Amino acid sequence: LVAKAQEDYVLLQKEKEQKGFLAPIGQGALIFDEVKVTSKVHWHARSNRIVGLALSPADMSELHDIYDTLNTSVPTQRTTYVLQFLWRCLTSQFDVIGPYYTSSTSFSHKFLMSCVFATMHSFHLYDFKVAVLIGDGASSDLTSFKHLCGYKGAFLPTDHEHYIQPWFVNPYSGEKTHILICPSHQLKNMVAALYSSRKNGTKNFTNHGVNFGWKAIEDLYDRELQRAKFNVPVRVPRLKKRYVLRDAWTRLNVAPSKIMQVNNVLVKTQCSCNYFLCWLQATTCPGRAKRTPLETAG
Repeated sequence: LVAKAQEDYVLLQKEKEQKGFLAPIGQGALIFDEVKVTSKVHWHARSNRIVGLALSPADMSELHDIYDTLNTSVPTQRTTYVLQFLWRCLTSQFDVIGPYYTSSTSFSHKFLMSCVFATMHSFHLYDFKVAVLIGDGASSDLTSFKHLCGYKGAFLPTDHEHYIQPWFVNPYSGEKTHILICPSHQLKNMVAALYSSRKNGTKNFTNHGVNFGWKAIEDLYDRELQRAKFNVPVRVPRLKKRYVLRDAWTRLNVAPSKIMQVNNVLVKTQCSCNYFLCWLQATTCPGRAKRTPLETAG
């Protein structure tokens, strides 16, 4: 696959040059992610999306290389985790699906680093340079990043907290390969933590003595429903009920997390906090009559 991708990449470079554009330079980001193999996938034919779990491993012939028939006389174990790699060009929209590695247990940082270097070497043989290495930055990924950058066993930030070397020398090219924690994973982690602060949740957040959490998102959604009810344009059109009342599938999707970071959501949430603070100030100052938050905000 990598060899065939190199042929396509060379054709892309020639095509760009013929059209008068700068040709891609072969610098890319190597992205990897560890996923757990799940059987019984239910596919919605009309929307072309996975909507649940229904099939058995025997029905999924496409996964035959993963769910291979095991010989009970041989001490082998069925694949549970898959480590997938993808190379993405930084100067074009060219992607190369790299190799994948299987394991019966979660990947240790030692095995993970061996897979990373083996994959980097494979791409290096076909002139695909790895300028950036991207992972989710959790568990074994973070441990591997620390080893690669010379912070083995360190608790970051270190004593030199204003400077951390986020790169290592590529042993195959001699150039720097920078480390980047996947922004989408970080965003999902933050939104998941915020969702845990809902009623009967496991987390509680406080900033300067003011509690905040998922309740602000729920209130925002309720206000959007009221605006739609009275035919008033909504402020966050892409905010959906399933984004607020999350399920297992919503948590896997990055789109519900991204919607929480759009300007309208942040502005409306901030305005709601300002309304509450104005009301709190108005009702606690001596000599002022108590008013509701809406009256205080005018």
